[in-house]
Amino acid sequence: MSANRKPAFSGRAAALGLTPEQTQQLWAVGAGTDHDDFAPVEQRTGALFSAARMAQSGTSALYVQVTVNGLSNLNATLGHSQADGVLTQARAGFRERLARAGTLTPLREQAGGFGFIVAGCKAGPDGLLQQASAAAREIGTKLRISLTADVLTADEAAATAVTASLKTSDSVNAARKPTRPDRQRPRFTSSGADRRAAFLSLAQRYGVGADSAVGLYGVLLESRPDGLTGFERAADRESTVLKAVDHVARTGAAALYVEVDVRNMGGLNDGLGRPKADVVFAQIAGIVERELMGGALSSLGDVWPFRHGGDEFSFVVVGRRPGIGEAQLEFATVASLTRATADVKEQTRQYAAVPHRKDKEKRPFGTGIVWATSLIRPGMVPEKIFKVADLKIEQKKVAAVLAK
Repeated sequence: MSANRKPAFSGRAAALGLTPEQTQQLWAVGAGTDHDDFAPVEQRTGALFSAARMAQSGTSALYVQVTVNGLSNLNATLGHSQADGVLTQARAGFRERLARAGTLTPLREQAGGFGFIVAGCKAGPDGLLQQASAAAREIGTKLRISLTADVLTADEAAATAVTASLKTSDSVNAARKPTRPDRQRPRFTSSGADRRAAFLSLAQRYGVGADSAVGLYGVLLESRPDGLTGFERAADRESTVLKAVDHVARTGAAALYVEVDVRNMGGLNDGLGRPKADVVFAQIAGIVERELMGGALSSLGDVWPFRHGGDEFSFVVVGRRPGIGEAQLEFATVASLTRATADVKEQTRQYAAVPHRKDKEKRPFGTGIVWATSLIRPGMVPEKIFKVADLKIEQKKVAAVLAK
């Protein structure tokens, strides 16, 4: 999200009667700046074990653990969106006050808590605890919340993380028990959709009418901002995959990541010109989206599309209920992608004579799609999920070249 839109956003917000504080909070929620660079909960245990290994090699590594007391009351009083904004300010305040203590690695914890791995701390555990406790008092007083800070060695923090993970596993097993078939389950939504809903809800609580709230959000960020495909922005792809990882762990539902590569975009740009090539790309993306949103898959899973890179787009597919297994979800997804591949080939037949940009002999190549799926499972990190799909696509490309 570019800050260039902020003056226009602030002007529109002021015209609607919003205070500077309300404007800033709406900006933070809508632009996603509340999703800072604190590592997600799923990566916490691994980071702490890395810190423990660092300590064993002789480098000081301590962990400042910050607990938010009475978070449920905070959410009930302010609402989740405003409470998240307060927590964002708390994280930023702690980071500022601990910046000189050592090299910081910020981590999120369950239930709104957070912490920092502090490498190379010269103050020692007692000195760091004094700094962290003082920060908790000052920030808590300023934000009118209750914060508690503690300091653990990296080994202690890692052991605590393992215990928490075991408790989470028990909760997951409980969540996977069959539920009443008539019970309605919430649909899976992307991070972008969540952010938009939170923004509109908060704006209306501030007294902004529904239509005006939608217009204000449009100034900040289009709900589906890629003007060519209408897909969600690239930045939301990773956060939505992380959300799917958590969703799978909590509910037992199946989930997939789908990556699609449009072949020979460089050749299309050269042969047709960029504007016409963009039209072809949008047409291909629309075909794939239509196939994934329809057919058998439409009753099995929720599908969210993302545009990233010059010739790539992707989807996160999440099963509607735990009874839909990975094999069933993947089978329906692959069937939809197979139909999309044939449809793309038919609809782009007129471009079959366009040569590949890298082919010195300028032989006809045309365009088409190559796709791959990657399972989303509890505890996985987005990088691994993306890497599996990337590798499959590269293998398919090599196989296609060798087959010619």
